[in-house]
Amino acid sequence: MPLNSEVLTTEKVTLKLQQNASDPSLSVWVGASAGSGKTKVLTDRVLRLLLSGALPNRILCLTFTKAAAAEMSTRIASRLSEWSLAADAELARDLEQLSGKSIKIDDLTWARRLFATVLDSPGGLQVQTIHGFCQSILRRFPLEAGLSPQFDVLDERTAKERMRTARDAVISASKKNQLSSILESLNEISERASERTVSELIDDLLSERSKLQTAVRSSDGVDAVCKIIRKELGLQEDETQIALLNQFASFTEFESAQLRIAAVALASGSPADIKNSLKIIKFLEIKEPTITSYHEYQSVFLTQKDEIRSRLATQKVIKKNEMIFDILNLEAKRVQKLQQRMKSLDLAIRTEALIKLSYSVLSSYEKTKNINASIDYDDLIFATYELLQQVGIASWVLFKLDGGIDHLLIDEAQDTNPEQWKIIEKLTDEFFSLRGNAEVQSEASRTIFAVGDIKQSIFSFQRADPQSFLDMNSKLSKKVTMSSGNWRGIKLDMSFRSTSAVLSVVDAVFNYKKEDGPAGLGVLEETQKGEFIPMRHQAHRKGQEGRVELWSPELPNQSERPSTWVLPLKQKEYNEPSKRLAQKIASKINCWLTVGEIIKSKDRPIRPGDIMILVRRRGKFVNQLVRALKELEIDVAGVDRMMLTDQLPIMDLVALGQFLLLPDDDLNLAIVLKGPLIGLNEEELLNLCWDRKEESLWSELSKRALAEDNFSMAHTFLSAWLKRADFMPPYELFSELLCLGGRKKITERLGLEANDSLDEFLTQAIEFERVNIPSLQGFLHWLASADFEVKRDLETGQANQVRILTIHSSKGLQAPIVFLPDTMSPPHKTPSVLWKETSNGISVPFWAPNKKTDNSITSLLREDAIDKRDREYRRLLYVAMTRAEDRLYVCGWGTEKNKSELSWYKMIESGLIPLAEKVCDKIIFKSSQSEPPDDKSQLELSKVSCENLPKWAISDVSELLVGGVAIQPSKILESNSTKSLLRNSHSKELEAGKFIHYLLEYLPQVKERDREAYAKIYLAQPVHGIGVKDQREYVTTVLKVLNDRHCKSIFAPEAITESPISGNLVEDGKTYNVSGRIDRLLINDHEIKIIDFKTNKIIPSSHSAVPDSYKKQLAIYYRLVRQIYPTHQISCIILWVEKPMIMELVSNDMESMKIF
Repeated sequence: MPLNSEVLTTEKVTLKLQQNASDPSLSVWVGASAGSGKTKVLTDRVLRLLLSGALPNRILCLTFTKAAAAEMSTRIASRLSEWSLAADAELARDLEQLSGKSIKIDDLTWARRLFATVLDSPGGLQVQTIHGFCQSILRRFPLEAGLSPQFDVLDERTAKERMRTARDAVISASKKNQLSSILESLNEISERASERTVSELIDDLLSERSKLQTAVRSSDGVDAVCKIIRKELGLQEDETQIALLNQFASFTEFESAQLRIAAVALASGSPADIKNSLKIIKFLEIKEPTITSYHEYQSVFLTQKDEIRSRLATQKVIKKNEMIFDILNLEAKRVQKLQQRMKSLDLAIRTEALIKLSYSVLSSYEKTKNINASIDYDDLIFATYELLQQVGIASWVLFKLDGGIDHLLIDEAQDTNPEQWKIIEKLTDEFFSLRGNAEVQSEASRTIFAVGDIKQSIFSFQRADPQSFLDMNSKLSKKVTMSSGNWRGIKLDMSFRSTSAVLSVVDAVFNYKKEDGPAGLGVLEETQKGEFIPMRHQAHRKGQEGRVELWSPELPNQSERPSTWVLPLKQKEYNEPSKRLAQKIASKINCWLTVGEIIKSKDRPIRPGDIMILVRRRGKFVNQLVRALKELEIDVAGVDRMMLTDQLPIMDLVALGQFLLLPDDDLNLAIVLKGPLIGLNEEELLNLCWDRKEESLWSELSKRALAEDNFSMAHTFLSAWLKRADFMPPYELFSELLCLGGRKKITERLGLEANDSLDEFLTQAIEFERVNIPSLQGFLHWLASADFEVKRDLETGQANQVRILTIHSSKGLQAPIVFLPDTMSPPHKTPSVLWKETSNGISVPFWAPNKKTDNSITSLLREDAIDKRDREYRRLLYVAMTRAEDRLYVCGWGTEKNKSELSWYKMIESGLIPLAEKVCDKIIFKSSQSEPPDDKSQLELSKVSCENLPKWAISDVSELLVGGVAIQPSKILESNSTKSLLRNSHSKELEAGKFIHYLLEYLPQVKERDREAYAKIYLAQPVHGIGVKDQREYVTTVLKVLNDRHCKSIFAPEAITESPISGNLVEDGKTYNVSGRIDRLLINDHEIKIIDFKTNKIIPSSHSAVPDSYKKQLAIYYRLVRQIYPTHQISCIILWVEKPMIMELVSNDMESMKIF
């Protein structure tokens, strides 16, 4: 049923339509085309409801996503806060623009109060997702809904894992003969499908689990559902293949005689006739026919497509006896009829097996949830609907929800699935059930508002159904009008997003008329007579430059075959079309950014964040495109979602984990050695692997570590982690690994985008430990058995990076420039499980893997599924094209065979050619810039004014220092007497000091038994470039210090490490600003110890032999600390690390020493 359409002509009319849609006295159904200001209308509606006096807590707004709910809440709060501070004239203009009515003084006062009113309202304004709303109801009424009061809501990932566990448990139990009936079903399915297909089938069937559960409950069990399926197929309950064959093979004497006559006639024909003759005789003489013998007999009469053969016999045979053709043709029809019945029986058997297995898995899954007091997202919907269905409960539940709901608003109505619509229907039943009551009539009217666009219904995999969208429009319209309410259908077609060039092409593509109907089937609205209403978008951004380009598709190059065979000594890279297209897109973007091409509507150069590349699916092309962009050093955000276990950083971590579990696993060890954590090159790895005979790779590495530094570093690193792997939970193990340089190594090789997958990996380790026993083996198995997706937030171009998204992910987003590269592959998949609604309203499934297995019923169901698939495919194109603000670039790759009339490429080409001109290998349609830019550039950093910044923000730091001199105590080491310490010959000593200082800072915090392992892991990191000999020396030196009984007090837990200190010192009337860092500081009530570590190889024999620079450094620390603690006794200590030896300096020297 089409929406009531109000003709749009001018922007003034559009504004009036928006005002009508937001009218709080009307119930409204809004059909809002892409970019027509849907969110604005929804926000305006809430604001006008509040202005009309509606209580905030009695307004319920249901959105499709949490992000949409957050955005809408923010918009409303922002608008209300602006009203609270606005001047009278400004506020009056805003309110008049909002409502289209004259404003009174009281209206201004009330508008200013709304911000506080909403904040003070109990429960506040309810802007939620449908799942969030259902959860809030069930939290309030768990016992009425039959749930535990402390129920837990499973996220999608955990729910999938629990379902997978339930499936494995059922299959395992059936194999142990604990579930004999399920074992029969499993065997039946296994004969027809692989293990992977079985899993996919169970997932497909249970994706519609509400239908399955409804069918089972309504029919009193799974067996009853199986009986209904047989009835729908026209089969008897006890019918079997053998029974059908026996019935078929029970020939009458006449039939047998006729067929023998035909067989004799065929025996005198061609070799093929003779062969068929023998098959007929053989089948007639069989007493107990089998499936094999039947198939052999059937091949005489039917083709592989189960059609009657056009030549049942050669002309030579038929001319001798014309009645032979009639005999064979009559038998062929009988065989064909049996074949259809056999297909129906086979369909019933496999469907029954799938239902029994799947329902058993579902029952196991439900049992697990009940034991753990948990529910999933689907349960939120089902449980809420069942709660609201209970007689006498719905009205009480809604009343208890903050006194009831008076106004219901539904966002993205086209994406609401049938189960969610049922809840909305229940809510609206309550809305209008008491409309005639005088008490209710005296109150303000209750209203419904829904906004959506059937052209953008693309979430069928979440069970969204365009027909439900239309049906609910009709139902709500009747409900409101029958209860004397005001109903209005409004259509908004003015786009505030795209230029006229883009919109003209969109209209042309979907209005294009083909021989078999319009190209926009599934997108265009239909009248009740089945006529299509042409699409007509209006552009708000008139006069702005726009452009649509269709590039020639990238096709395979003609292969060049050499005239003579040559040895294949060099690997030739296949220059595949998708890779060429990726490079072409990257080059185009690089050209824009290099020359500074201007977006005229924004009056500024193109930036990476202006560009969005939309694909139908994430695959090889996306990886090729990311690589092509990075090779040209173009900032790219990567893909919006990625499989966690497919990411290179995660593969490296998993390989390390597998090695730690089984060191003799050569493959995983090789991956670790070659990966960024160790970093051996190919030659080194080959050298290690070659000619090691029966030795494991780990044994070989252990041997070679004694002689070769590179292998020694690797062995030390891995040995240290092997010692600790059995004692550390997965999160602690991997987080420490990454903190101790692992993350740095990985990002240095794989780029900063590796951080996304590393962070998600650690998050999953925490999640695993939350619900499982924390073991490394368990975690790696858990990770491998689940499909973990990393979802990345690419919703805005604020990061100024090129965005690559699937079209589904781009819903609600937009960009000045959009590329559509994935346009040449029409859809080809159809569901394996098809659903049919029976005469009593119950939906039952049929497992029909392909067309070959179809009978007459599933053939019709498949045709309907294909039609729905193709319609959504076109709606997906509409969504993709309407993401573009200024420019749309359409391209594709594939073969000549891919150039299907159904493909997006052909659809766009057909609509674009009448409008556009051909330029070289491109078809271009454009509109010129005839108006001033409608979107001035956002903040340009180069133009930011510094006038209003405080003086300190723009002053030289040195100008603010007292005396203008800044000194670090350690820099005193650069005095002439010690400058030789900084020469190249002493760089090794300085490096040693740096690493020893670091270890002395952090190792005291580690348990004593783990200190050596920690030190070795840290020093063995390749980034440090420390030789094995030096590593051992550093570890020995540090541990000697930490274990020395005289040093124990210095490394007490209460000591302050690397303590920064700064201040002003006055000497000879001059002020010096100094800052430094004390290695270790011990403070108690009366005494302070300042400790400085020195790593000199040669240790002074007395205080007088200590270099003055060291004394001056400690004197500075002494005097700064004295300013803070004037009454404490302060002592300065040098810890000579090499020996180790503690040397305390004389405090009087610290006081009197000349420093500067």
